[in-house]
Amino acid sequence: DDNFGDILAAIEEGRNLRQGIKRTISYLFSSNLGEILVIAAALFLDMPLPLIAAQIIWMNLVTDTFFDISLALEPHNPAFMAKGVPSANLIDRRMGIRFLVVAPLMAAGAFWLFASHRDSLDVARTMALTALVVFQWFNAWSCRSGSASVFSVNPFSNKFLLMTLGWVIALHSAALYVPFFNRVLRTTPLHPREFLPIVLMALGILMAEEIRKLVMRRKYSNAV
Repeated sequence: DDNFGDILAAIEEGRNLRQGIKRTISYLFSSNLGEILVIAAALFLDMPLPLIAAQIIWMNLVTDTFFDISLALEPHNPAFMAKGVPSANLIDRRMGIRFLVVAPLMAAGAFWLFASHRDSLDVARTMALTALVVFQWFNAWSCRSGSASVFSVNPFSNKFLLMTLGWVIALHSAALYVPFFNRVLRTTPLHPREFLPIVLMALGILMAEEIRKLVMRRKYSNAV
């Protein structure tokens, strides 16, 4: 029809679909680049691989698949229509900076945990795997907005993301504590205290991303 409001609604829907794609790309690229850097560091230093093939497949299954869908289903943000025309590039300079901040920190944390537990290779790999999985949990929440603080976004507005988080926590817990998965994935049960450095590193990565967002908000007042 000739209702101008329909045109505005179509533009809004298009912009939100585009933001969903950008969120997914931001999450996938930063997470997978972190995994690549961990393996590359081990190869460069002539060390055993921090992850075996089955663990990489498992990690991509329980993190990438479910979080991608949840981030794509993030509720519409009315602020998109109040901003200027978005960049034509799906991967822009701000997203590139995010990759350079998040991925190396994820890789460094996982590699340090792997190297510090090398007296038992299965334990070391389990620590590296769990670290990358937990880092990606935090990364997914941070990817809900490219510029807004994770603490300013309503945690209950995306129910799909909440359900996904509960689901992947249950799945990875099975990978750690169910004997069948221990045999298939070559994992070992972790003591609760071994999660402390992993969570602290994950929070550190989140804080680094919050600092990046703060800088971006000050530099790009129309960032969304």
